[in-house]
Amino acid sequence: MIRGLPVGMDIETQAMIATSATKTALMLQHLHPAEQITMPASADEYLYTHKLPPANECVWLLRYEGEDKWPLSDHHWGIKFAREEDPEPDEPNGHGVVFAVGHLGVHLFGHHIEDNPGAHCFSDDHAVCIWPGNGQPVSWPPRLSCRTAQELGEVAAMRPSSRS
Repeated sequence: MIRGLPVGMDIETQAMIATSATKTALMLQHLHPAEQITMPASADEYLYTHKLPPANECVWLLRYEGEDKWPLSDHHWGIKFAREEDPEPDEPNGHGVVFAVGHLGVHLFGHHIEDNPGAHCFSDDHAVCIWPGNGQPVSWPPRLSCRTAQELGEVAAMRPSSRS
């Protein structure tokens, strides 16, 4: 995938890649100033204990064709979530993270809301959902690619349902 070659993934491979991607995102966020760290320490603890991404995390695979931030591009955004009946939080309680290594782009989107509602993930023309998976094999790359580091940053800042 880093070289841009097509790959098929069974369920176990999807989980392995999602776990590695979550670990990488947790580490990469520490390259940013402390106030930009958006993934909570509880995600580190969950990953260490369960060897899988948290249930409130979605992981997609993208295709990156840009060369402006080659071979590594990294974007983290804090996002505020609230249930309809709750006020908006003062601080971000969710995150959008995108990083690319070579042609492989990874998009993580998660939250840390009380009562931990699980995440739902879907694939589209820009991204292949691998966590939580749908129990079926998937193929990479998606039909459409991110062509610049700016596009990767825009993906990190958007809620997945708004990606078209």
